Amino acid sequence: MKTFTLFSVGASLLFSRALAGQQTYSMTHNGVEVPVVIKELPWIDRKLNFNSSASQSKRDGPISVTTNWAGAIQESPVAGDFHTIIADWRVNGIYPPPGVGPPTGSDEYFLVEWVGLGSDCGVIFQAGTGQTLTQGGGLQQFAWWEWFPDNAIQTINMPIAYMDKFRVKLTATNPSNGKATGGVVIIENETQGVTFTLTATDHTEVCLNNAEWIVENVRNTAFPWPTFENVEFTECEAFTTTGAQQGITGTTAVHGTSIDGRTVVSEYQDNEDFYVQP
Repeated sequence: MKTFTLFSVGASLLFSRALAGQQTYSMTHNGVEVPVVIKELPWIDRKLNFNSSASQSKRDGPISVTTNWAGAIQESPVAGDFHTIIADWRVNGIYPPPGVGPPTGSDEYFLVEWVGLGSDCGVIFQAGTGQTLTQGGGLQQFAWWEWFPDNAIQTINMPIAYMDKFRVKLTATNPSNGKATGGVVIIENETQGVTFTLTATDHTEVCLNNAEWIVENVRNTAFPWPTFENVEFTECEAFTTTGAQQGITGTTAVHGTSIDGRTVVSEYQDNEDFYVQP
């Protein structure tokens, strides 16, 4: 299989950031290789923002309340460290918050769904799908990956449509002492028969003690959470370096609070399935 290699260098004078890491990637449609185009979005500081306000939960167990994430975090590997995370979900639409019209000017609502490894030490290896809603109700949907904070969101020219079923798998490569500097991304649009594969190397070390399944309001400090249909994460699995397998049971439920007062809730179903409800 032919592959393409990219050395990431900060190209934007606005942000003047030298981006670390190397990536090799390819994409196939029904087994036939197709061209890959990766576009980096403008840099956004997407650190997890905890909110000290109280939140109601519909299930017992650990709870975290944030302004920008909603989902589940597995923070306790039963043995070893996490090195692989998997989940399926369908791509839904996003809409303006209740009582609010479409964005104006250059404003946008920006929602992403992803699986990730890390976050505990400020670095996250992550990939998933996303939607932006811009002036006049224009909706854009995309697949993406990121090694935060080494690079910004990298969008992929992958076909994507409403209710397409995606499977996303991340594997940290050559983990050592609970950390890794590289990994493999596999994003499958199972509905359209398209698979994107990327190998990343030479990045900032990511800690492998957390595994995350998340819906994120990227522009949480400027805009309320958009309205969206429930995001149902299914077949959620995380694997450790010792071969142990874990699901959603025992995770921390992460609820999102919006600047307009709404709460986005993470709702447990069983060990492999949960949903995020606005």
